[in-house]
Amino acid sequence: MMLQRLPLPRQRWVWVLLGLLVLGGGWLFYDRFLRILLVVIRLKPQPSPVVVTRPQVQRVAETSDFVGRFDSRQSVTLQPRISGQVQEILVQSGATVQAGQLLLRVDAAQEQAQVRNQEAAVKNAQAEVTAARTDVQAERATLKAVQANQAALSADRQLARQEYQRFEQLYREGAASQQELDQQLFRLRAAEARLEQAKAQVSTQQSAIARAEARLVRAQASLSQAQASLSQAQANLENYMIRAPFAGQIGNIPIKVGDFVTTSTPLLTLTENQNLELSLDIPLERAADLRLGLPVQLLSPQGQVIQTGSVFFIAPTVNTQSQTVQVKAAFANPAGRFRSDQFAQVRVVWATRPGLVVPVTAISRLGGQNFVFLAKPFRESGCKSAVLPNPGPPPQLQPTDWVAVQTQVQLGKIIGNTQEVLSGITPDSRLIPTGILQLNNCTWITEQKPVAPTPPS
Repeated sequence: MMLQRLPLPRQRWVWVLLGLLVLGGGWLFYDRFLRILLVVIRLKPQPSPVVVTRPQVQRVAETSDFVGRFDSRQSVTLQPRISGQVQEILVQSGATVQAGQLLLRVDAAQEQAQVRNQEAAVKNAQAEVTAARTDVQAERATLKAVQANQAALSADRQLARQEYQRFEQLYREGAASQQELDQQLFRLRAAEARLEQAKAQVSTQQSAIARAEARLVRAQASLSQAQASLSQAQANLENYMIRAPFAGQIGNIPIKVGDFVTTSTPLLTLTENQNLELSLDIPLERAADLRLGLPVQLLSPQGQVIQTGSVFFIAPTVNTQSQTVQVKAAFANPAGRFRSDQFAQVRVVWATRPGLVVPVTAISRLGGQNFVFLAKPFRESGCKSAVLPNPGPPPQLQPTDWVAVQTQVQLGKIIGNTQEVLSGITPDSRLIPTGILQLNNCTWITEQKPVAPTPPS
């Protein structure tokens, strides 16, 4: 008997029915067996992975915050010492100037002419001194010549006296005539006369030297007087040149070129901002803690420390109205970031001590108390049973398994993103810094190993 071949559409429906039977059987197997297996796997207890760190030991500062005011250590309003018309202004408001730099000029035509006259007088006096000094030198040279002539004539007289004495002896012995003796006497008298004349010339020359030296003294006095007058004239002229008494920054310039100014006219202000002092009013109850060199930290609006200065002045008296003590701290300001009369938030550091700090994310608060979670072995935790992070039957833990123990702590100062812990933990405590919202006391945990960074491709 031969089978009849079904038409093609009927064969297609047969294959579709066979596929549906296979799919239905697979779904039944999954629903009855695999789902049961997955539930069993899901219900197997697993510890909660956590990050474990140590508390940090760092210096903790005892501080108080205040509002202070910057003052310039040097700030002046320049005024002229003379009256006159402003001739030139050489700087602008806001300019930085150096000590001694010329800032402006007041018209000083008369003073400049006076300086020129005094300079001419000094030159004339110098010429007089030079001429008088030359005369003194010439008179002294003449004195030397006259004194040399006197010495020669003195020698001639001595020779003439010896010759006379010799002829006088010869005359007594009859070896010389009276005429020859008289001739020698005449020669002696002539030599003595010439010597006396030379002595008179020496005396006269010494008088001439004294007169020349007196003239030199008068010329030198005249020169000193002329130089003093010149210095006075130059000082008067310098009063018309307004210079910076110290390095600083130019402030307001209320005058302009052509204005007539007097000794009471403010010309401009000059402030030295490179070094500022900060004035603080410290409450009387902290006065005993004040000392020179006490650190003072300058804070930004966000509370960050910008710069640290030190106390250099403590007022010896108390403000009777506010019952505060004024102190001043010095701050360098090379970049000109701060200005005189500017208010600033500052922090006085009274003392520092070592302390334990933990991240603020590790701290939880419950019922007005503060807690952190510490990782401890089950045998040391004080827990009777472990708590699972997800619902399920409690596991049977080994003594060496780890649990999260909620520990009460006493907190101190907040330091940035950390906070000081005064009691409750030690430097050796194993702290859980994050993920504490998913933890309960005695939660079964395991330390999460850090993930090694992926090397660059």
